[in-house]
Amino acid sequence: MKFLVWGTGALAEQYLLQKGSGTDIINRAIIAFVDNNDRMVGKEFLDKKIISPKDISSYTFDKIVILSSYENEIRNQIVDELGFQESIIWGLDDFNNYVCQALINDYDVLSKKILII
Repeated sequence: MKFLVWGTGALAEQYLLQKGSGTDIINRAIIAFVDNNDRMVGKEFLDKKIISPKDISSYTFDKIVILSSYENEIRNQIVDELGFQESIIWGLDDFNNYVCQALINDYDVLSKKILII
């Protein structure tokens, strides 16, 4: 899956650093960050580009993950102003479940012994 992560504040930074932004899963999954703050747009956050909400439609992604304390307001903006379906929006719990499951799956694959003949 490919994600746009909305938020570059303390919540996003704390969560991603705690989960390990350097992990391959998170590095592969997050394609960019979204922020309403024009001063942040064009900069980088955890080695990924920060884009404006108006640029979201230029990207190919599966879900928008909201990692912000303004989740309700952002959710409304995504649906009401930007015209996306509610079903593409994940909050922290949804994303955390995905990351944890992906880590388990990667561990299961790495822990299996393979015989190559």
